[in-house]
Amino acid sequence: MTVIDGSAMTRGPDEGSTVVFSSGESPLALLEGFAIVGGSGKVITDATGTFSRGGGILISGSSPSVVNCLVEDNQAQMGAGIHASESPAFSLNEVTFRNNSGLEGAGAYCQNVDSVVVNQCSFLTNNAQTAGGALTVDSCSSSEINSSLFQNNGALIGGAIDSKLSSIQINDCVFIENDATLIGGAIAFYLSSAIVSGSTIRHSVSGHGAGIGIDGGTVSITRSVIADNFATSHGGGIATTLNQTSVNLSHVTLTNNQAIQGSSGIYFPQPSPGTGNSTLIASHSILWNPGGLELVLPTLATTDFCDVEGGYPGVANFDADPLFTDPATGNYSLSVTSPCVDRGSPTASPDPDGTLPDIGAIWHDQRPDPATDLV
Repeated sequence: MTVIDGSAMTRGPDEGSTVVFSSGESPLALLEGFAIVGGSGKVITDATGTFSRGGGILISGSSPSVVNCLVEDNQAQMGAGIHASESPAFSLNEVTFRNNSGLEGAGAYCQNVDSVVVNQCSFLTNNAQTAGGALTVDSCSSSEINSSLFQNNGALIGGAIDSKLSSIQINDCVFIENDATLIGGAIAFYLSSAIVSGSTIRHSVSGHGAGIGIDGGTVSITRSVIADNFATSHGGGIATTLNQTSVNLSHVTLTNNQAIQGSSGIYFPQPSPGTGNSTLIASHSILWNPGGLELVLPTLATTDFCDVEGGYPGVANFDADPLFTDPATGNYSLSVTSPCVDRGSPTASPDPDGTLPDIGAIWHDQRPDPATDLV
């Protein structure tokens, strides 16, 4: 892999971006197979202020694709690894972001981009002083984060991802050991329309909402595991703020999360005067966390076909140890004896094995093992 070292370039003190796309490049523009290191960003003044941006790669009004690159050891206030703004489209494929540091969006910062696509990327040990240790998505019309790993990233808000005023989908991603001082150990959503699907969030730490912190907007979480997270205040798994929020859970496993002030599962505070209550709808989900209450909400949630430790009002809810396969090693699939197997609604779509839907994120496959030919 060819290395482009920004620290070795001779430029003015305010021109520290290692690679720049600013001439209206189309999606045909491709940066592939490079290590982008040692950048310090270009100082730009706009409506948000004067900041250094894009230590490794600066993209403005252009739509390049970055493929199979390493973006490492860059510094800038906004988007130390990559800063993309005012662009029709921007994509990352198989890019590793490592040890980038800055004020916000240390790995990558996407601002006013119409379409952001991130596929099979790794964000490792990036750190932001404010928000978005790995990635910030700000005022973006459409964002997709697919099959990516976020590990050991940190920030004040949104240890791995901070999404604000954006539409975002997070699909089949893994979040491990991220931390945020204030809210959203792994992910923070601010007034966003968000979907989290097929993802795992484990071993994150935050003051509020250790797994996911939500400040207004709508968030739907499906087929995801949120486990082993720790909040120093409220909401070991999920927490909201005073802004009105709508949260929908379907086939979610929320387990083994902890919070010092209780509410180890989900916490919604009392709303601000003059604002409506936040709402929670949960279906076919497991809420099984040690200590404290599973649900702390100003009003009752709408729940059905859920396994809730300690019980909770709703249609066909129950209170029984879910009997995971091996929770000590993080295997939160259902064992063959789990009471969550075939416990779902008979009117809901069956599991792929043709049986009644199971409760939780990971369904138990009851099909026999395929016959093995003897040699």
